[in-house]
Amino acid sequence: MAVLKKLLKYDFRSNLKIFLFIWPGIILLALSSVIFRLLPSGNHVTQGLEVSMTVAYCLGLVGACILALVVSILRFYKGLLRDEGYLMFTLPVTTGRLILSKFIVALVTVPVTCLLSIGGMWLVFFNLERTSMLSYLILQLRSMSGEDWLTLALSVLVVFAGLASKLAQVYFSCSIGHLAKKHRVLLSVVCYYGISVALETVSVMFFSTLNSVTELVIFRMSMLQLLLVMVLILSALAAVYLVLTRTVLNRRLNLE
Repeated sequence: MAVLKKLLKYDFRSNLKIFLFIWPGIILLALSSVIFRLLPSGNHVTQGLEVSMTVAYCLGLVGACILALVVSILRFYKGLLRDEGYLMFTLPVTTGRLILSKFIVALVTVPVTCLLSIGGMWLVFFNLERTSMLSYLILQLRSMSGEDWLTLALSVLVVFAGLASKLAQVYFSCSIGHLAKKHRVLLSVVCYYGISVALETVSVMFFSTLNSVTELVIFRMSMLQLLLVMVLILSALAAVYLVLTRTVLNRRLNLE
């Protein structure tokens, strides 16, 4: 456990060197929209400039989320499957912990970036006329029952588990792609989409074969039960991908 903490500390420091530029950039990008609200309205040039900058803000905030995901994937790829892997795999630590460290750091930095971007979106579109919307939202949150809060929490967990599953799928695809001597990135992309298509095909075949049974089961399940099943399935998929990634790197590691 102590070794894992050291790995997490190292990976967090490495990632923060990049995210300490991304996170303040998101905040500054959103806050800068306030400047255009101080300009006099009614001028067509000013209105056109404000619309253009709003679109630019939104694209920038969405781009920050994509960049965070790309950085997390590159940290895994370069840290374990490229030259840095020579150093990492000489450490007295198991392959599973090396993968888990990268995985945990990605599951922290990517959601934080997305939350900051969502907050930035609110600032970009926020104005005095929307204060009533904020008050309405707070009122609705206060009136939520315990079951409503549980449903909201499980919904968030479904999104989080979905992110974990897709990220672990990328890790596994990269581990398969690095087995090739050439075009490793291309093979990784093909592997990722191949797994996605295979899963979708199996799902469609399963539900079409057991259509009447699944309809009966799903309709009898409550929303909480359905969300819980989704969390368990996505978490199980993530665990399977991580175990397969560890197996490939343990048996067929190729850093050449």
